[in-house]
Amino acid sequence: HVDEQGPNWLCRVHIPLTTNDESRFIVGGEHHHMDVGSAYIVNTEVEHAVENNGTTPRIHLMFDVVQ
Repeated sequence: HVDEQGPNWLCRVHIPLTTNDESRFIVGGEHHHMDVGSAYIVNTEVEHAVENNGTTPRIHLMFDVVQ
């Protein structure tokens, strides 16, 4: 899906709190694994999705950055 953002929106930040090796964040058709202990800037105006084929949950702290 693609998110519609307001005019002051800059990006979304994902901070994985728990994940597993079978969890992928897909942005613009590219698959990415997000590691616990890192923060990731995501452009949600580009098509994106999540795929979790693991046996444990994927939990992220997410917030939007606006100006």
